[in-house]
Amino acid sequence: TAQAIHLRTHLLPGVFEGDPTAQNLGSGQTVRYVQWGNDVLAVANFSATDAQTYDIPSGTWYNYYAGTQQNTALSLQPGELVILTGQKMDLPTIATGIEAIHATTASPLLPPYDVTVYTLGGQQVMKECNASNLNLEALPRGTYIIRKVNAHGHYTSKVMR
Repeated sequence: TAQAIHLRTHLLPGVFEGDPTAQNLGSGQTVRYVQWGNDVLAVANFSATDAQTYDIPSGTWYNYYAGTQQNTALSLQPGELVILTGQKMDLPTIATGIEAIHATTASPLLPPYDVTVYTLGGQQVMKECNASNLNLEALPRGTYIIRKVNAHGHYTSKVMR
């Protein structure tokens, strides 16, 4: 999603200001598309069970996510979205602000932080103030979000125990 937003706001910002040149968003059809000239074509298969085929309009098109040229029919899996662009674009790396950390029972946190541990569902399961390390031994195995706060800022990490 972040990469699609980046395409719209940074790579091709003016393209989406006008109306699409072609679109089929009608109900009852599983393949729907929106096209902005020869710049962007978004095609989605809304079927939950069946693969679908879509014939690409003439011209040169590049699969934005795969980085490959695509000039033939698209074979779309159930629920698949494909964004085609009229020019090849490098897929940007989008920082999410969450780093992956693998932990067993304890993780160093230096300098001291006020730490809150959440489940992936957002439930707070632990809180420690002025902590220099974090002991996760009391928590069941799983993935958690750790929020660390001190005078210099706040940091979020993903921890797997």
